[in-house]
Amino acid sequence: MSNMSMIGDMKAKGVLMEDAISFFDCAAALADGHGGRYGAVMATTAVTSCAMALNEMKGEVDPAQFYEIMPMMFAQLHKSFIAQVGQEPGVVIHDDVPMRQGMVVRGGTSLTTMYLGTFQGRAYIMTANVGDSDAFLFTVKDGVYRSKKLTVTHEPTSLDEYRRVQQFRELAAHFVYDTKGSYTVAGHLPVFEADGTMIHYEDTYAPYTAATKAYQDAWHAVDRAKKAGQPTQELRATLDAIIADYNVKKVNYEGSLDSRRMPNTARGDRGAYIMMDALDSNNNLKLAMTRCLGDFHGHKVGLTHVPDVVITWLDEEDLGDHAVFFMASDGILDCYHMEELAQIVMTNEPSQLIPMFYAKSTELFHKCHDDMSYVAKHLK
Repeated sequence: MSNMSMIGDMKAKGVLMEDAISFFDCAAALADGHGGRYGAVMATTAVTSCAMALNEMKGEVDPAQFYEIMPMMFAQLHKSFIAQVGQEPGVVIHDDVPMRQGMVVRGGTSLTTMYLGTFQGRAYIMTANVGDSDAFLFTVKDGVYRSKKLTVTHEPTSLDEYRRVQQFRELAAHFVYDTKGSYTVAGHLPVFEADGTMIHYEDTYAPYTAATKAYQDAWHAVDRAKKAGQPTQELRATLDAIIADYNVKKVNYEGSLDSRRMPNTARGDRGAYIMMDALDSNNNLKLAMTRCLGDFHGHKVGLTHVPDVVITWLDEEDLGDHAVFFMASDGILDCYHMEELAQIVMTNEPSQLIPMFYAKSTELFHKCHDDMSYVAKHLK
């Protein structure tokens, strides 16, 4: 990748691509839509509008302006979506929520933007975002790869986001961990107590997984020895001990609340959601982010379009031997520890990245579990 250019790429998990990217030399935007066709349209509209508007800024731009500019830009995009959806056949707007035949019309998008500028001779990166598509500064120095997050992830495990949503009081959406086969608030496990304390559930999943692998490895060792005509007495004794440990771990796991949570991501993150209909006990409307553009129904109970704006002065950062700005949707970010991702991005050609991301997603989730998109720029 050239120091003078920004690059990006995408891959859909299926026929419909809900991610969208747009980038120029000094400005870029990335969006991860949700809600099918409406989400895809919103994502495309958002990245095109934001990236073009940022790219039109000329000369030295005072980064303090972005604390006012970006919330206004995000608000304008949010408002434009409801007018766009309202023009669809059969859609009516009721209390600022698009409806069709009495059902809420879903659709929204995350949005992450960046601007690379200078002010008073100093280079900086501005990032503004809603949702869970994040931006990073990747660096390497003396062979050690590092990652610094430049955005704020708006997700249901954030205490700040929980406290913000609770200001909606009786209408405040619930923050829950996803659970197997559950579609009601009562069937999910809450993330926070009423006072904001994060709830600790006994972690029995990891020990059970480790015991299962040990069981499989020991069984295969006995099988290989038997087929090769080798002694198996000691191997069988080891297998018996491992089976006994496995049985204990299995009972602990299946009898715990932890067993009902869905394990997720390369980092072991749990699937957490904001339940968007606080008054409906049969609520199955949930979202894995607490801020977005669109999804007007959710904005009644806690979602918001207000972005977090972050200014990063590059002369205050240790850029090491090599530095890259990188932002991506969670379809990529879920698959890696960030230092591992930094090394992959900084040591491979751009044409290799999406195939590598796809292979990693398939390895972890047995399929490409989400759309993938990224934008990157070499800084040093």
